[in-house]
Amino acid sequence: MLRLAETESGPFVDTPWADGLFDLGARANQYINSPDRIAPDDQLFIAITVPVRDMAASLIAAGWMMTAPVRTSSTEWRSVLAHTEHGILLRMITNRFVILDRYLGFDGERLSLGGVFGADAVRAVSRVTADIEHPCSRMKAPPAPPFGRPRVKTQDEWVRFLCSPPEGLAVVGSKAALLSDLAVRVGVEGQSTHALHLGDIVLPRVGNVATWATELISPPSLPDDPEDAPTFAAAILDGAPAIKAADQIDAPLLIAVVDRSVMDDTASELVVQRRNTRGVAIRPDIDLGWMPPPGIEVAAFRTRR
Repeated sequence: MLRLAETESGPFVDTPWADGLFDLGARANQYINSPDRIAPDDQLFIAITVPVRDMAASLIAAGWMMTAPVRTSSTEWRSVLAHTEHGILLRMITNRFVILDRYLGFDGERLSLGGVFGADAVRAVSRVTADIEHPCSRMKAPPAPPFGRPRVKTQDEWVRFLCSPPEGLAVVGSKAALLSDLAVRVGVEGQSTHALHLGDIVLPRVGNVATWATELISPPSLPDDPEDAPTFAAAILDGAPAIKAADQIDAPLLIAVVDRSVMDDTASELVVQRRNTRGVAIRPDIDLGWMPPPGIEVAAFRTRR
């Protein structure tokens, strides 16, 4: 069972509903990556209603990320460096840090990248081709989570996850609220000493971070013209303003979080309209293998993108 805490020292609280939301992200990822379940031009739309939105989108995002395939090449870092010119932007994982900086050379024993590191300290290296405003940064490497779906990641898989994280996830909603949720610490029963932030799994692209994967998007920043809609592998719509922008994102998976604590029926009405006019219903328990926790309702359907 997942346990959550607002601070490093706790107290950690048992949260069976958190397991359900985490599993939703994992099950949805597995579904859309099964070619026999969804056609290339189809979209899986999942809407859940929750008593309050807090942490729902972030837990779903964490489940999606932990289920995404782990790349296999970044730990073969010597072969990466053999074909890398000086000045190229690299991300490196050591026993303690994630470092993003310009490559300055490797003499067989020492690697120069934001400092000088012995070869025995290097665990993974990958090239970074994204446009970075602040290309030099360093952060403490988070520990591997003691939980996962369908299984816990090995240490090598976690290193590769940090070095070349899965791409393609977006969470649409209030950035301030989402960042607050991602700062919550998450652990597992009996192992709370190894807890980490939800953000260490979701890896939001904010600020001067050394590794990132997930885009946090405010609804007003999305283009009005659907023709200009950004494309993602999946998007989580956190709250009514984000759900209203569903047509402004192109993704094979959309998960909408409807907050029942907000007196606004617009989001629910949009979901119902979308299902009735464009959707073919699926059964979450049968097709996704997911049952909602108590207090959470779900509707899921396939539609054309």
